Amino acid sequence: MADSKREQVQAAVFALLQGIAWSVTPQPRVTRNEAETDQVPTNGRVNLWDGDPGQPIDVLLSPRAYTYAHPLPVHVIVQAPTSAARDALADALCRDIGVAVKAAAEGGLLGDLVDDLEVETIEVLDEPVEGDAGIKAIEIPIVATYDAASPLT
Repeated sequence: MADSKREQVQAAVFALLQGIAWSVTPQPRVTRNEAETDQVPTNGRVNLWDGDPGQPIDVLLSPRAYTYAHPLPVHVIVQAPTSAARDALADALCRDIGVAVKAAAEGGLLGDLVDDLEVETIEVLDEPVEGDAGIKAIEIPIVATYDAASPLT
């Protein structure tokens, strides 16, 4: 049985994140819907959440199609002993994600799966950790616009 359009889009965005030529070595750990723990890999973690497609932004009647602007939150989490190191690593990962999403949108890398793919304004959370290297967490909303034959398929 084929996956729903929603699942196909989520899987394609995850594959896009996994295929990024990261500007840092070693690469960050890229996961999907993974519970976030206190343990942060050396060059960070990039975790894609499925998000909530919400209500369709448009419904076409013939043939029936539902258009969604589905936010897919990406959490970027880095840890380093200084704020400068955290900022530099977080900036590099965010920049790499932005470049990949722009290339996918402009180059049609996701084929007919999405009509548009874009990033929206990020949300930043800096957390000092007593006695340890601080953590910086960033949420990047990637919005995939696509049509589905029904809300469930």
